[in-house]
Amino acid sequence: MPKRTLSLGWFLFFGREFTGAFEAMDRAVAPARDNPMVLDDIAQALIQVGYINEAAAALARRAATIDPLVPIYQKTLGVIYMEGKAYFSTLMPMRAQ
Repeated sequence: MPKRTLSLGWFLFFGREFTGAFEAMDRAVAPARDNPMVLDDIAQALIQVGYINEAAAALARRAATIDPLVPIYQKTLGVIYMEGKAYFSTLMPMRAQ
């Protein structure tokens, strides 16, 4: 169910229906708090609309903590830190590899 709801969220996102997109993505997270793919997808969507803040960082950190061997989760976190000008923090995910 979370993957289907997440897919709906991305469909709405690319159709520029951002309110509906993030509502669907919120519904996807509720039952999938431990699904790093869902968490990372939502963090990436937040990045794409320029909403780079602690909420996006928390989602990306959670995904990277759950499955630290998936490089894309580390990359998402690095992008958030770079955009937020937290340059020292940007290096931390890279050191983990």
